[in-house]
Amino acid sequence: MKLLTKTNLYIIFFNILLFIAGGVIFYYVFRAYIYRQIDNDLLMEMQLVRDEILRTDTLPDLSGKSQGIIHVDLLDAPVRSEQVFLDTILRTPEEDEVAYRYLKLYGNKPNGNGYFIGILHSLEERKDFLQVVTFYIFSLIITLLIFVILLNYLISRKLWSPFYRTLKTLREFDLTSAQKPSMEKTEITEFQQLNQTLDEMMDKMILDFNNVKDFTNYASHEIRTPLTVINSKTEILMQSGNLTENQMKMLIQIQESASRLSRINQGLLIISKIDNYEFSEKRAISFSKIIDEYLERMEDILVGKRIVITRKYFGEPAVQMHPALSEMLVINLLSNAIKHNIDEGTVEIVLSETSLEIENTGVPLSAPPEQMFEKFRKESVHKESLGLGLSIVRKIADFYGFGIHYTCSDGHHRVVVRFCSSPE
Repeated sequence: MKLLTKTNLYIIFFNILLFIAGGVIFYYVFRAYIYRQIDNDLLMEMQLVRDEILRTDTLPDLSGKSQGIIHVDLLDAPVRSEQVFLDTILRTPEEDEVAYRYLKLYGNKPNGNGYFIGILHSLEERKDFLQVVTFYIFSLIITLLIFVILLNYLISRKLWSPFYRTLKTLREFDLTSAQKPSMEKTEITEFQQLNQTLDEMMDKMILDFNNVKDFTNYASHEIRTPLTVINSKTEILMQSGNLTENQMKMLIQIQESASRLSRINQGLLIISKIDNYEFSEKRAISFSKIIDEYLERMEDILVGKRIVITRKYFGEPAVQMHPALSEMLVINLLSNAIKHNIDEGTVEIVLSETSLEIENTGVPLSAPPEQMFEKFRKESVHKESLGLGLSIVRKIADFYGFGIHYTCSDGHHRVVVRFCSSPE
């Protein structure tokens, strides 16, 4: 959820609570005010009737003196003085229920006999008035609430627009690009500080990226040069013809070690280039063609180890990749399946529009399969194994957003690459 949306939701929630609470408070305050007015009217009428009773000691003439209903009783015995306000309901001749405010008064005349006065004022007109006022007030509150929410949304959107432009700039930032994006200027101090900090971070990232890239290239080049010299000198010594058997073995070991070091250097260089996003070219890839060409080159080894290959092509994945990386992905997987297989083993290749599955026979693993993707991690004692093949495969899969899973059960190794959208 976006920050602006979440902020607006909080504001909407608390505004609704505030306006509802305000509306309810207004309703009860206004209702209390109306009741107070009615009670005051009842008290005034009660005072007039009471004064008339005390002055004349007879039932007063009440015609035209009240807006409601007055009931008076003169009693023959004293009573306890009491004044009570209450709400009551009376039925009209048409059987309609009408709400009234009722004031009852018990008192005593100077001669000691008691009297009772009851006055009722209808609440219907006041209730209708209260409902109308409440309706208009709540309509006004809802209108104000909508206006406040809309105004807050527009203001927040305006205030946060520099942040979203900065976010867009960061998304479009590419380390491999020669040009650094410029941050848009803003009048908001916090966003100015954010843009300045991000600008400095991008400068540092570009500098570090270029330094690492240059170091990797220089180191790889400088390592290749002495390795080439070692290989060439070793070849010359091996062809000299006057070497003992022990000396020849040592030269072969030197040559194999130099070759191994060269392959390690090449593998680490590939991983570094993937990390540095140096494989930007993308095109449609035919995985079946890569598989067929590689297996054709490996035919002698397959025949020698009597490995049976089964190919099942159900479709081609519609992915865009760098040609070199697609070949590395397939070749490393197939090379592992063949190199670490057993004599008279099997390799089954299943290619579909969504996945590439390679299953081969082999020696059971002594470690969890997922650890095989770590650098220099290997189970085989094969002298040509570097422990970098699956690490490169994982790097390529992560680079393009592919899913990859390795399982091993009953001497059968299975690697599944699930294709999804590649990075933009």
